[in-house]
Amino acid sequence: YEIILISSGYSDHFKEKITAIDQSLPIIIRDDDGEGIYVAMNLGIKYSSKQYIYFSNPGDSLLQLPSIQLKADIEAFPVKVCSSAGDYLFIRYPNHPQRLMPSHQGMFVMKSCYKEIGNFDTRYNYVADLNFYLKAKKTKKIIMHNSPIIAKFVLGGVSNQKKTLIYRKLERYLCLLRNVLFRA
Repeated sequence: YEIILISSGYSDHFKEKITAIDQSLPIIIRDDDGEGIYVAMNLGIKYSSKQYIYFSNPGDSLLQLPSIQLKADIEAFPVKVCSSAGDYLFIRYPNHPQRLMPSHQGMFVMKSCYKEIGNFDTRYNYVADLNFYLKAKKTKKIIMHNSPIIAKFVLGGVSNQKKTLIYRKLERYLCLLRNVLFRA
């Protein structure tokens, strides 16, 4: 495994959280100069040297690594969703029928998928991960696991704020048009 940490000036202690789980994990730390989450994630892909990539954002916590040998192009695991105050809300399972994609906080993706499909489309500010997943779903092997819960996701980030809601919905609509209706 490889865990990519991209700093955007946040003060969260990602490295400390992850090294507390496993001291032997290689960790790459880069700065995206505040260009946005998907630019940062693309930097992570660029600097990665391992077979699988996992992304963690501010407010996310990796609780444990999968105990099984990963084999598919994308393997998705459940995540615990908490309020911005840290209160437990629910478990988000990757194969929930009302979700278009698993939470990226619960996904391990082979680096080769990014090379074949392309990195995150930085024209999107909120749904580039959905865009990537919809493209991957067409040709890649994806395994959805019901356990273990590997990460904690805290609501309240930029994509969950009311002031960005209209932009997020518009991007989601355009993304679905491009990937489902027009098969772009």
